[in-house]
Amino acid sequence: MEGLNACFKLWKENCLKPEAESKDINIIINLMKRIHIIHEKYSEQLQNTHRQKLAKYLKYIGFGNLAYSVCHQVKESGTEKDISKYSVDMGAARFQLTHMGPYLFREERSDSDPRVNHFIPDMWQSELLDVVDNNESAVIVAPTSSGKTYASYYCMEKILRESDDGVVVYVAPTKALVNQVVRTIDELFTNAQPSGKALCGVFTRDYRNDALNCRILVTVPQCLEILLLAPQRQKWVKRMRYVIFDEVHSLGGEVGEVWEHLLVMIRCPFLALSATISNPDHLTEWLVLTKRYWQHVESTMENSRPSQNVSEGSEKPVKKRTVASYRVRLVWHKERYNDVEKYVCSLKDNEFLIEHYHPFAALTVNHIKKCGIPLDLGFSPQESILFYDAMVHIWPEWPRMQELEPEEFSCFKNKLVIKKADVKKYEEELKKEIICWVELDPSKVNQLLNFLKPQTFDCAESDKQKMFPHFVEKLKTMDRLPAIFFIFNIRGVEASALELFRNLEKRSSHLDSDAKHQREIISKAEKKEKENYLETHTEISPDCSYADDTAVDDETLTELLNKLMETRQGYKLRDLLKRGIGYHHGKMEHAEREVVELLFRQNYIKVVIATSSLALGINMPCKSVVFTEDSCFLDALNFRQMSGRAGRRGEDLVGNVFFYGIPLPKVERLLRSDVAKLKGQFPLSISFILRLMMLVAKADDKKDAKAKVLCFMLFKVLL
Repeated sequence: MEGLNACFKLWKENCLKPEAESKDINIIINLMKRIHIIHEKYSEQLQNTHRQKLAKYLKYIGFGNLAYSVCHQVKESGTEKDISKYSVDMGAARFQLTHMGPYLFREERSDSDPRVNHFIPDMWQSELLDVVDNNESAVIVAPTSSGKTYASYYCMEKILRESDDGVVVYVAPTKALVNQVVRTIDELFTNAQPSGKALCGVFTRDYRNDALNCRILVTVPQCLEILLLAPQRQKWVKRMRYVIFDEVHSLGGEVGEVWEHLLVMIRCPFLALSATISNPDHLTEWLVLTKRYWQHVESTMENSRPSQNVSEGSEKPVKKRTVASYRVRLVWHKERYNDVEKYVCSLKDNEFLIEHYHPFAALTVNHIKKCGIPLDLGFSPQESILFYDAMVHIWPEWPRMQELEPEEFSCFKNKLVIKKADVKKYEEELKKEIICWVELDPSKVNQLLNFLKPQTFDCAESDKQKMFPHFVEKLKTMDRLPAIFFIFNIRGVEASALELFRNLEKRSSHLDSDAKHQREIISKAEKKEKENYLETHTEISPDCSYADDTAVDDETLTELLNKLMETRQGYKLRDLLKRGIGYHHGKMEHAEREVVELLFRQNYIKVVIATSSLALGINMPCKSVVFTEDSCFLDALNFRQMSGRAGRRGEDLVGNVFFYGIPLPKVERLLRSDVAKLKGQFPLSISFILRLMMLVAKADDKKDAKAKVLCFMLFKVLL
């Protein structure tokens, strides 16, 4: 309560200042945050005097309706005229949605899960752990950075604990993701393995280490297919206990047929993870059919095996293997933890205009009629208020205006603590109302969409490139770093990073010239002081760097930077990293990418310029994502994968997506386009048929090999 009293006292002082026409609303935000916490967590401990104090504060700031809901007997300490000067001049519900969106409480479980030590999992995360405990399979669809990968490592820990022989296979679409998973496994698991066994093995097209002699194999789809179809590797295949498919939406990509082969062939349970599948229910239905087939095969083979009667003198125990379940669950978590707000950036007279882009502005009447509103086109609480106000502006006689007014909406009315779920209900009501508008008067919807569109200005591409370093500086002053800047060609990535570096060096040279002038006036007699001065001025000024020197200790930083000197281009990257700048693309050496990823995760470097190499699965969440170049590779799938990195759970209140130099029509298409539905490839080719024939001819277990071939005939296409 002391903090609450201090906030209210500070607010009164702020309101009484004669020169302060605009009140510091952050004081009231902190006040309401404290009231929310007290009401939600300590409501039972509140005494009547405490409730009266809460009610008094609420009445003073203009939330009289909430004051009487907290305490029916509010002590009068002044006339309405006396306390009106402390009011925030808006209703309680509108205030919470406009200013407190990032702080609204979510429906979270408060009881801990004994299976998780470091945090309290959400309900859907606990369901994933149940899937693994029951040896079931699951298709897991959840936004980027939501925590779905945790189930993968829980699965690995379970298999390592239960068996000395079982193998977990982790399938990743890219080598960069393979390398990251291997590093994470080495950090998480330090258990000693049985003699002759390695903890983690790697099998990619250009590198192989302990692939058949490990407990956890991290590989790419093509290499796992080689193992599954090799007749001499079938004993190893039978040791597989779980397969984890990361970024399983790659099934719809160039090598999608390989992913289909794997999903059809494996007999053990699996986890299929993705953030961007538009039809996961359809994929799950197909996988259920394949599992039913293998269940039938297993039961048939069990019945056909001759019973092995143990003689009376024999007491040799038979070690039972954990029975795998053939159930396939769909775990679909749709809501992001952090809201993501979009901004379009344009250049006018060498000045940056950064306009908030309301997601609904990307739609058209025809799109709403034909396709409806995209499922992932969500609003932040503030965007819901902006949308309601725009609707009232376009149609002042709107029949449901009063009903959907924030102070009168059923989920908000007289509610002291508005929760995130309440705001979602409000958002859904507004969307339903817009669909009614489309049917009643499409012209009003057109007016609404035009009203929401931001104002932008066109400028030459060369001007945008020239001003790029200044745009990064703008984001720094706005406190929007760390950020990932996406450019879709390698030359452009490195050129932009170098241009940013040169801009910082140029600024540093101006500071050095000033320092030189100061050094010249130092007396020769003060030699010791001069040496100390020179020593302190060899460090890079914070104004000329994006690095956070407090994030990594000097010894670790030196070790990582020295590691780069073993690579061909390491000297160039080393200088950039010292200034807090990194770049990331597929042609870099493994050690270079590893250092950039590590320093970015540890918050040392604040700016990374990358190609789509960071689109798939790499653990590099940030505060902001910036699209700096239009490209044919910037499609709905890549946009969602990349923009999903914005907003770090537990660190950022809101994620930010900036469009810098992207035409407005392209921005609109990206926001309103649904991710393409997964469609099956035709997974049979001449070479693949020959490999199946070889498997049947040379495999020791003929029945198992024939069952695999028959499975391909039955499920050869994802319908």
